[in-house]
Amino acid sequence: MKKRNKKSILTKQRRMTKRLMAEYIRTIGGNLWKSSFFTGTSSFSKDLYKEMSAPKVGDLVMEISTWKREPAINAVGFLVRRNYRISVVNRTWSIRTFEGKIINWKNCCFIKICSRLVNNGKQTID
Repeated sequence: MKKRNKKSILTKQRRMTKRLMAEYIRTIGGNLWKSSFFTGTSSFSKDLYKEMSAPKVGDLVMEISTWKREPAINAVGFLVRRNYRISVVNRTWSIRTFEGKIINWKNCCFIKICSRLVNNGKQTID
């Protein structure tokens, strides 16, 4: 029987924490995104929609085209690069996930997770 050292157990726990955090952010972000459509004509919902629909490089974002088909750990992260000058059909996005991987997406849609909800928008997840 193999002995587990403390370092490998801590690494596994950190990985699980990051995955759970990504799931929570996707759930909360998805609900906020939906609520921006259904709250009528209030200025809050308009401001929320404007802020979430225009992510910038460095923002915490989530991919919403595939929604639940892609694991949250691959669909939530910090926006590294975006390119959609050519056409709407050929949009490309690159995000840095909580695990530190760079994932490239094509022909999809991202929304910004409001910085007011995530530590004032600082990239502090490690």
